[in-house]
Amino acid sequence: MKSCIRVDLPTKREYSRQPIEIELDNNWKRKRKEYPEIVKRKGVYVLYVKNSPEILYIGKTGGETMDFATRLYRHATKSASRNSKVYQDLKRIKGKGKRIYAGLIDVERIKTFFSGKKFSNLGYIDVFEQVAIHFFNPKLQQYQK
Repeated sequence: MKSCIRVDLPTKREYSRQPIEIELDNNWKRKRKEYPEIVKRKGVYVLYVKNSPEILYIGKTGGETMDFATRLYRHATKSASRNSKVYQDLKRIKGKGKRIYAGLIDVERIKTFFSGKKFSNLGYIDVFEQVAIHFFNPKLQQYQK
């Protein structure tokens, strides 16, 4: 028995439909109060510099308690990120005067890009994240050079 899926990837603009400018460290606490309702959702998110947009990182929310706000927090603060390489790179980019934004494509929207085999919500998120990473080749996740 053969199964197939088709995934239609959206353009870069789709990821920045509801841009959220993120701050780092202490400014995170002040800035997060301004975030729209979308931060409570689950899906695939993109960290980017707005002008190009230059995609820096693509990630996913996963598990029952992980939402977009929690993932952003774990990238934007030194302690929550455990001083990760992504955090350090974001800090360096921010230090050059660039603004860092985040966008989310929530799971309900992700489902509209698929045809063929059906998945659980987490399945859609997992597959979509991996396809997006390999298609867009984000600056901080260079798997292919």
